[in-house]
Amino acid sequence: MRPTARKEMKMQKTFKINPVAKTISTTKAFASKANTFGTAEYHIMKKLQSDFPNYTINNEKVKMRVTKETHKGLNFKHMEFYIKALSDNPQADLAEFESVKKEFAGEKCKYGKVKQWFLERFANYKEYYKLEAVDAILQDTERKERDAA
Repeated sequence: MRPTARKEMKMQKTFKINPVAKTISTTKAFASKANTFGTAEYHIMKKLQSDFPNYTINNEKVKMRVTKETHKGLNFKHMEFYIKALSDNPQADLAEFESVKKEFAGEKCKYGKVKQWFLERFANYKEYYKLEAVDAILQDTERKERDAA
């Protein structure tokens, strides 16, 4: 079964031919499908091998962005603690924080939207705030509240 021209056009994104380096780079998914006899990818790979017999075939590595800042560990408790401890106007900022949480309460991406608001509103929070230290303070506070009850 030969793949149609339309199918080949769609598959064009799954491999790259580099005539200077004499290589054919494929995606991991394409290479996996090409290992199954009779698939469209198998026929494309056979055609590439016959058209470029002296080229080496390799899988592309996915390039990870290392510059992306994730703010790992930042949750609603940390945001609230930051606002209470380091905000210039904690009462107004806490009220705004609660209203933003209520605004996105029914949505699927509530946390992401509230976090985006927090990061825009308090862009320099990382300069003054260490999540590990706050975790210890929050756990200690919760422990004291449980013991008092």
